Amino acid sequence: MTRKGCKNKVNKKIIVKCDAPGCPKDVEVSPCHMYKKHHFCDMNCYAVWLSEDGPSKNKDVAEKISKALKGKSYETLEAEKTASMHSCEWCETLTSNPKFCSHKCAGDAREGIPRVKINRTHPCECCKKPTDNPRFCKKRCATNALRKGVPRTDAVKEKISKSVLENLEEHPELRQFLSDKQKGIPSWNKGLTKETDERLAKAGESISVARNTYSPMWNKGKTKETDDRVRKNAENISKALMGHETSDETRRKIGLGNTGKVISEEQREAVSKFMKENNPMDREDVRQRQKEACQDPVRNAKISYGVKEAWKDPEYREIQTDNRTGKNNGMFGRPAAKGSGIGKGGFYLQRNGVQIWLRSSYEIRMAKLLDDLLIPWEYETSFDIGGVDTYYPDFYCVEYNLYLETKGFWRPSDKKKMLAFYTLYPNENVRIVMIDDLEELEYKFENGITIDIQNVGTSLEEQILVW
Repeated sequence: MTRKGCKNKVNKKIIVKCDAPGCPKDVEVSPCHMYKKHHFCDMNCYAVWLSEDGPSKNKDVAEKISKALKGKSYETLEAEKTASMHSCEWCETLTSNPKFCSHKCAGDAREGIPRVKINRTHPCECCKKPTDNPRFCKKRCATNALRKGVPRTDAVKEKISKSVLENLEEHPELRQFLSDKQKGIPSWNKGLTKETDERLAKAGESISVARNTYSPMWNKGKTKETDDRVRKNAENISKALMGHETSDETRRKIGLGNTGKVISEEQREAVSKFMKENNPMDREDVRQRQKEACQDPVRNAKISYGVKEAWKDPEYREIQTDNRTGKNNGMFGRPAAKGSGIGKGGFYLQRNGVQIWLRSSYEIRMAKLLDDLLIPWEYETSFDIGGVDTYYPDFYCVEYNLYLETKGFWRPSDKKKMLAFYTLYPNENVRIVMIDDLEELEYKFENGITIDIQNVGTSLEEQILVW
């Protein structure tokens, strides 16, 4: 055995004299052991040296050694011990004990457990020594083999994972301790990438090679219905996130981080397809939790307060406005979805038997009036406004080439859109029907007064002059 730190590992031996008084024998000493002051040929000489020339505190040790040796050399005792070894009566392993090699074999024999003969001819996969273990003879060999790239079997991986999960379930204080220990400790690779840090690049390559070669993800192809570990992980994550509230500052950072991101049409279609197939709102428990959350007044008040406070920031308001205008709006070039208007909408059955959704009660009343007057109409034809916005007039009267826009009030964004539309399409015949105009038309129809549909309300040009 070489001394720690010694680099001289050759098999050359050095001959020195035994240091015991009166011993004429020579001793073969390895160069790595020449740092010792004294050398002895056997334990007897060592005991003699302790009793005569050794330190006074080792006199008792010398007596114990001499008594144990019984006048025989250490090599003689080792040879006698080897010669006296026999097979264990239970597992047939060599032992120097009288009958059994261990208390386990003795207990198994006493309780009548079926005898197992240990086969020690199986070589360790690391050091090649005989072992009765499936792969490695000891823990150190297993560790060294894994460092060299020898893969773990699926059975070993499953056993380790199961053991870790069981320990965490049985000892919640351990889970809490590990969680508290990590709090406030920043990750060493925070802010680093494989392009800027060589360590991350090497780690990424090693992980990629390991996963592709012999160590795929343990949960690959498994679901919570087919594997208990996946199900328990999902339950633990759900419990951890239950009741978790995101701070206003975190929400603000997430919003600012998503600004300016444009989703391609392929990404949009892929997300849409995935959500249709895996819509969480199809689950009854999710719908129930969502319903209860929406009825929580404290939660609603916090959300309302957070939104109002965020919109007070001019920079945030400008960014959000830009993200919702023109092509940055997810609904650009598409008609508004059902229920998206601020009015009280509903379904309306046309004369041709087709049922459509109208976004306000004013639109429903206008559609009914046009049908009563036997005027065919189309709902929300589109006009492109310079590639930055889209305008959808409420009704298009085909026979009169007339567009009707019903309004209860004007918002600044509506005025801006109508002005841009008039600039690009000055020759289009658009009439604005306000609530007063609609009530007047209904009165005329009920009393049999003639209605000139081409002159109802106010023209778009006159409306712009009023603004």
